[in-house]
Amino acid sequence: MTVFLDYDNGDVLKDDSLSIGPDTILANFANGLRNLAALSLESGYITDVAVPHLIANAFKNLAAIGLETDYKFKQIEGAGNAPAPVAAAPVAAAPVKAAVKEEPKVEEQPKVEPKI
Repeated sequence: MTVFLDYDNGDVLKDDSLSIGPDTILANFANGLRNLAALSLESGYITDVAVPHLIANAFKNLAAIGLETDYKFKQIEGAGNAPAPVAAAPVAAAPVKAAVKEEPKVEEQPKVEPKI
């Protein structure tokens, strides 16, 4: 038996909207949790889904303070020792001449006075 259409409360649904897999359900649920965590963090009302984000943010703040004050603790021992990015070789550029825009000369028209 194959379902082509479904009638639900006055709505006619096609078969493509009826074939929702577990991956789609999990993706929608995860999206809802992300929205809930964002709302919780912005409003200041703490929920269970916001707690891991709060702990991670608190650790980032502690790590930043530790790196600035040279206070070392086990979790940030290797932080701050990353090699500096290698700069690209300088490219020889042609000298740039300053472009001076000449203002167009406006010729003054002689004033014509109306004859009365």
